This record gives sequence, C-alpha cells and structure tokens, in this order.
Amino acid sequence: MKTLLFFPILLALFLISCSDDGAKSRPTWSPVERASGLETAVFPDGDSFYVDPENGDDANDGSLTAPWQHLQFVLDTYVSTQEYDSYPWDEAQGMIPRNPDGPVGPGDTLVLRAGNHGAIDIRRAHNEDFIAIRAMDGEVATLERLSIVSASHWIVEDLHVTQDATEVPTQGDLLEIENHNWTGPASFVIVRGCRFETTADASAWTLEDWNQRPCNGASLTGDHLLLEDNLFRNVNFGISVSGDFTDIIGNTVENFAGDGLRGLGDDLVFRGNTVKNCYDVNENHDDGFQSWSIDGHAPRRVVLEGNTILNYTDPDQPFRGALQGIGCFDGFYQDWYVANNLVIVDHWHGITFLGGDGVTVIHNTVVNRDPASELTPWIMIDDHKDGSVSRNCLIANNLVANRITAGSGVTETTNLVVGDGDLSVVYEAPDLLDFTPAAGSPVLDAATALP
Repeated sequence: MKTLLFFPILLALFLISCSDDGAKSRPTWSPVERASGLETAVFPDGDSFYVDPENGDDANDGSLTAPWQHLQFVLDTYVSTQEYDSYPWDEAQGMIPRNPDGPVGPGDTLVLRAGNHGAIDIRRAHNEDFIAIRAMDGEVATLERLSIVSASHWIVEDLHVTQDATEVPTQGDLLEIENHNWTGPASFVIVRGCRFETTADASAWTLEDWNQRPCNGASLTGDHLLLEDNLFRNVNFGISVSGDFTDIIGNTVENFAGDGLRGLGDDLVFRGNTVKNCYDVNENHDDGFQSWSIDGHAPRRVVLEGNTILNYTDPDQPFRGALQGIGCFDGFYQDWYVANNLVIVDHWHGITFLGGDGVTVIHNTVVNRDPASELTPWIMIDDHKDGSVSRNCLIANNLVANRITAGSGVTETTNLVVGDGDLSVVYEAPDLLDFTPAAGSPVLDAATALP
C-alpha cells in the first residue's frame, strides 16, 4: 500500500483548532524500526540434526540418515543448554549447565521431517546463542501446540501448529512465549513463517462451535520477541502481547472471534500486519487492535504502522459483526506512533484514543466496509475517561469516513473527510477494497509537511 499524503482540495475538510492545555516537558521519543533488538538475527550456521516422527529412533545419532524420533525427548535430553541454579527464580541467580554433554548446542538446528511432532514444551532452556527448529525443506512438520516458557535464544520457522493433529482437540494458546514466576523469564525468541490454526477449515462451524472450539493464536509475556510472517487462522484472540520490546511484523490474523491484535506492554512495534474477518459470536467487543491500562499503567512507546484491519472479506460471511478498528480506551497512552494504517470497518471507532500523551496519528485511511452502514468510523483523540485532558498529541494528513475529534491538548490539521459519494474520486477501486489513491486523486503528494 502506498503512503497516503493528503491535502484539502475538492472534498470536505474538517479543521479543528485545539490548544495544548496540560502539556508538560519531557524527553522526546522517536518511533523505532524494531523494538526487540532481533532485526539482524539469522539462522545458526552450526550442525543440523534431524527428527523424524515416523521413521526415526531416539537411539540414533540424529543425522539425516539416522534421525531421532521424538522432538520433546530430544529437547529434554539431547540439547545442551542452561537453567537457573535454583527455584523459585530470582534476578540475582546464576546459571548452571543442563545436559552439558548433549550433542545439540548453541548455533545448531533441529530439522523436523514430515509428520506430527506432538505438543512441544521448551522450558528452562536458556541458550548462549540461538538454537533453531525448522521444517525440512519441502515437508510439512506439524505440532499440536508450542510453549516456550522460561527459555531464551530460540528460533522457530516454517512449522504448522494445529489442533487438527490431535485426537482430542482442546482450547488454549497455539503459541505461548511466557515468563513464569517460578522458573523465570522468556526472552530473545523468533517465530517466523509458521502457520497456526485451530483447524484448517472452520466454514461449517456453528455459533456454539465458535464459542467452544477455537484456540487463541499467540500469548506473549516474554521480552525481546519477534513474530514475523506468520499466519493465525480460525482462532479466538489472535496475537496478544503483554511483554516488552517485541516486534509483530507482517503477520496475518484471519477468521477470529475476539480481538485480532492486543498490545499491552511497553516498547512494541506492530508493522505490516493484516487482521481480517471478525466473527461476532459473543459479548466481547471485538477490535482489530486493542490496548488498555493494567494496574494503572498504560502501554508506552508503541508503533502501529502499515497495518490493514478489515471487518470482513466476504459479505456473506456468517456471524458478521461490527468490528472496532484501533481501540485504545483506557490511557494515558504515552508516545504512540500510528501511521499509514488502512482501517476498513463498520463501527464508529476507526482509530480512538481516550487519554493520550504524545500520541501521533498521521497518514491513515479509515473507511466504511459497507457504505450503507450507519456506524461510520471516525478518528479521535479525546480526554481520558476520568476527564483528564490529553497533551502533546497530533492528528494530521489522514483520510477518514466520518469525522476527526481532537480534544484538548491535540493538534489537528489537514485531514480529509471522504464521503461515500466521493470514494471513486479519491480511491483506485473501493468496491474491490483497493484504497490506493486513484490517478489524479486530490490526495496525492499534497500533504502538510510535518516536523
């Protein structure tokens, strides 16, 4: 999607002059490209060991011609790693070797052959350098679940995680990367190119099925994590992040019944993700992206950039609901950068912040999924629910279907309200969900320059 630049020509422009009441001086924050510190991580270049659930033997040497059989046994027995020297965990503790004579160590890769490798639990395994787990090229390696708890420096790539692989499907998280108050934190984990789904086909699910069957996609409480280019499909909640320093990049959440994305930690980047097809099956107020305060602390230093949130792709989808776009209702949200997102929903809340301090909302496109809908989405930064005013916030150079609401402490400039009758003037093919600027569109290359 092109970066959208806007200028008030031909179409209605709403300009609202707002003061900066309540502004306070504090250090300036700039949005980051990555928060996790894992942008340069590559696959380890050490030895490769093989696990074949159908033809392997755990007494083998793990070579291509003599693979092991059970991945969980290999992780528990053959991986040379570290764990804390006593429990419950304490930050002051040191590490001791675990399986010091194991053949698999930092820099090595476990290559999984086709078949079901079961529910996998990586726990109390802190590597000095990355150990990778990936599927054999051209083969589908399947897990029932993946838990990484109190572990660090792991890479997981190109695996299929599904409850279709188990005889007794259950709910829960398909992927969890979790801190644990007894065994310690999880950190420096990369999961990329994987497919997570409760089931491959949920088209026949009833309302009861949607409430009783779907797993959650990912629950992340660890720090310094990277989820990149994964698919989460037929799930309840998509990706929930409550740890810090985490990047959610290029993922797709497709067919979900809760919230698509949740950002509840500090120093997070959500970039280039797609959230689509909300199933409204219970009382949850479904959001494409949602955040809120926990114990009085609202998430800080969060980037939401280049994401697409789409209420539904098929007008005949069962259990269609009115999806909220980006909903941040319980601030104060400090230092958020919300830019170049495409929000296509049938709800008032296109992009909403209630209580912001240094929230920037620029170059976003917010449109109706159904032009006939009465719930036309807006962009809003307004007061906290306790009445406290926002401060140091900016709404600029956005396209929006409804209106801009800029409360006290919010600067608003050069935003364009595009009515349903003007869609074809501004956008390339709105009926086909193509909201790139049309040739000759008045919004091209004419935005207000921002500092």
